[in-house]
Amino acid sequence: MRISKPLVVLASVAMMLSMAHAQTYTTIYSFDGSTAAYPEAPLVQGRDGNLYGTTNRGGTYGLGTIFRIAPGGTQFKVLHNFAGSDGSYPSGLVLASDGNFYGTAGGGSFDDGVIFRINSGSFTVLYNFTGGTDGSDPQNSLIQGTDGSFYGANKAGVYSYQPSGTPEIFYSFSYPQPLGGVWQLTQGTDGMLYLVVGSGGVYDCGSISRLSLQGAVQWERDFGTYGECYEYLKTGFGPSVPVIQASDGNLYGTNYWGGSYGYGTAFRLYSDTGSPTVLESFDFSNGGYPDAGVVQGSDGNLYGVASAGGAYPYAGVIYQLTLEGTYTFLTNVGDWQENNSDWRLLQHTSGTFYGVNLAGGTYEEGAVYSFNNQLAPFVAFVQSQGSVGSTVQILGQGLTGTTQVTFNGVPATDISVLSNTYMTAVVPSGATTGTVVVTTPRQSLKSNKKFTILQ
Repeated sequence: MRISKPLVVLASVAMMLSMAHAQTYTTIYSFDGSTAAYPEAPLVQGRDGNLYGTTNRGGTYGLGTIFRIAPGGTQFKVLHNFAGSDGSYPSGLVLASDGNFYGTAGGGSFDDGVIFRINSGSFTVLYNFTGGTDGSDPQNSLIQGTDGSFYGANKAGVYSYQPSGTPEIFYSFSYPQPLGGVWQLTQGTDGMLYLVVGSGGVYDCGSISRLSLQGAVQWERDFGTYGECYEYLKTGFGPSVPVIQASDGNLYGTNYWGGSYGYGTAFRLYSDTGSPTVLESFDFSNGGYPDAGVVQGSDGNLYGVASAGGAYPYAGVIYQLTLEGTYTFLTNVGDWQENNSDWRLLQHTSGTFYGVNLAGGTYEEGAVYSFNNQLAPFVAFVQSQGSVGSTVQILGQGLTGTTQVTFNGVPATDISVLSNTYMTAVVPSGATTGTVVVTTPRQSLKSNKKFTILQ
């Protein structure tokens, strides 16, 4: 959703600047337009510990790129330049259990979009959407489900996909096509899919639905009322990024508009009912238009980016929320007037957060930034659910020499360290849902989320 932001007289700027002393915000790479420009999707951590992402413009043909960059901002490399026939304007990446990255883009043979795979720079178009029963315009990234299938959404509805197969639409939109191509998916620990539609639903103000993998609707939460989206709708409206499921089992997200002051909200939804609770109404002095959603950090708190407000009207802020809704301003996003900080943060296993700005940077073509909130290193999973006997893929730092992996206190008897940043462990008999701890020669690294044991 690209909506112009009105000029607003700022308040409390001096207070915000004084609060930022404990955090470090750094622009680590500026896109120059020729190699790549305008990143419009969150970053992803690879098995090698590097950051991977896409840009919506720039590159050899001006149609977008896939890139890799080291966490310190060095060793930037374009891995693929989209040429139109193989896709255009990509929508982000997902690291799959086979070690490859998968994603979607526009363009392709029928100009209705593609599904692609890339590994070590080897790029393959897996499927060209035809605009028929398979739908068209898959404008947001895929997710990989616990069953190994990929899931995505396009103008026709929600589809499942297996490489070398054909996307199968199993849930069709029952209302007009979402405006602006804003639809996103998350899979919960209950196996259900949570579908965010930014401008759809009964009132065309956005909706979130809970779907089974067969397409049955468990509940739908519609924003707006009486067919109208209005500025001060208490819960807000216009969700445009995936919700996350936090450690308490509830769903958390943001609305771009509405709330007590009209500048958007952060909210909680109970996963079993979809009942909402507003955690924060943005008033512009503490941020505005929170288009990036939230992530749960390794300390259990939520972290998000608002695309406006703060010391620089259109640059935005990074903020923290407890699960109970206590808001803390952390830092302004850069020092440009047009950063457009609309994309979800990634917490790298080093503990540092990373993000992208659509604009700003040295050349005003976008940038990659880091934000250090002094959080400790941890380990993360490629897939955070599995059954006893399944192999779990673990990302981290300093993994060489690991001596033990425990699943909620139960030691794994089969572990394999494949690099300093990637290892596997087999879920042991007797393991229950809980924290995974990896013991390295230097320290014990806890997982940033619980590993769920599937029955």
